Amino acid sequence: MKMRRSIVLLNNDPVMYMIANLLINHWLKESTIQVLSNEHLALHFIVTQTKVTEEITVLLDLDIQGFDGGTFIQAFDKLSDSVKEKVQIFVIGSNFRPLDEIRIFQSKAVKNHFEKALLLEKLQRMEKS
Repeated sequence: MKMRRSIVLLNNDPVMYMIANLLINHWLKESTIQVLSNEHLALHFIVTQTKVTEEITVLLDLDIQGFDGGTFIQAFDKLSDSVKEKVQIFVIGSNFRPLDEIRIFQSKAVKNHFEKALLLEKLQRMEKS
């Protein structure tokens, strides 16, 4: 029996972790969660996880030191279509540089992007209501 959803959190930031917890607790309660801070481990996890889950949501934090979100997206885009069709990527960062936007948002897997402070504020308001 396949699991319904997996979440991959590419992150090492406490604010991003709080955002992820709010999202998961509010909408994705039956999900399995994997927190990673290495793009190679994340790609490997995604490939293996698509065999046992129906959908994978990646929360990609652009603010991880020593991590290039654009490189991750380019490597992801080289994966097989059977893997990519099960994955949706949401990019989260403190600020988006034009080069990041060009490299990252060309990928069909990237569904949306959010600024951390605005997203956290919105989620905290939602949780209180």
